[in-house]
Amino acid sequence: MPGGRPRTLFYNLDYFESIDSPDKAYWLGFIFGDGTISNRKYSQNLKIHLAEKDLSHIQKFAKDVEYPKNIVNPKIVLSSQKIVFDLQNKGVRENKTYSGGTPHNVPKQFLIDCARGLFDADGSISYHPNSRTKLQAKLTTNKELLEWFKEVTGLGNTIIPIKGKFHYEMRIRATPENFNILYGDSKRHLDRKYELVRPHILI
Repeated sequence: MPGGRPRTLFYNLDYFESIDSPDKAYWLGFIFGDGTISNRKYSQNLKIHLAEKDLSHIQKFAKDVEYPKNIVNPKIVLSSQKIVFDLQNKGVRENKTYSGGTPHNVPKQFLIDCARGLFDADGSISYHPNSRTKLQAKLTTNKELLEWFKEVTGLGNTIIPIKGKFHYEMRIRATPENFNILYGDSKRHLDRKYELVRPHILI
């Protein structure tokens, strides 16, 4: 994209131009959950800021987009009009919590990867050794994204409102069959979540 200040930091500006791999689809879904974009006159960027315990996940993303600097904090900012334009073309909106939007221009064979990215960002899996169900899972985001996730994966129960009109929660039955759909062929995932899933419910 033309315009803007001269670039001093080089990485793959075309990474999100076409969602043609499972990793790209995964990161698109993850950005829907834990990323933000800004598209202002002098500020076009993508930001992902995670907890310290997920530093390695930011490092994975940096490696995939060929970011040249060593990542030592769980935060990355890609200042690029091209990346913002491509993400908007895939459905990402500014202030997405309130403005909605769902992933699009994602090939059918990569939709589960995209859904896994969203779940890794906004989902939770908890282990309750004294409970009959042991593992419990839920996804918390806006209603539009929950409906998209449910349609794409076939997973999820009733969608209920929480925290006002923009936040909703959907429980997911924590069964081997359900999580094999989401994680069974996973090559890209949030490690701490995957390690909780793998020994208990994956087949």
